[in-house]
Amino acid sequence: MFDKYSDGYCPQCLLENRRTAMKLNNCDFWECPDCHLQAHSRSAGMFAIMRTRGSCTDFKDSQSVDFIMGWILSPAAAEAPYRPQGGFSTETDLRRFLAGLT
Repeated sequence: MFDKYSDGYCPQCLLENRRTAMKLNNCDFWECPDCHLQAHSRSAGMFAIMRTRGSCTDFKDSQSVDFIMGWILSPAAAEAPYRPQGGFSTETDLRRFLAGLT
């Protein structure tokens, strides 16, 4: 089910009916231990999905569900990966973005 607000769980896993908490990786980005989707929360109120997947196998103890609640789910800007670019309006928008990740 699509929700434009993040509760800290991996947005891609939620689309597949799985609730996977994202964890802080060695680069201090939130990363899903299952699908390796990465996001950052550097802009207050925005949980921005990065345009590249992570490859971490050693995570820190912090989980996004303990810090992210009600933040707007957003793609990271193509030209500035640490800046959110608006928000996702529909599930289709989110799925298209996820399909284009490297």
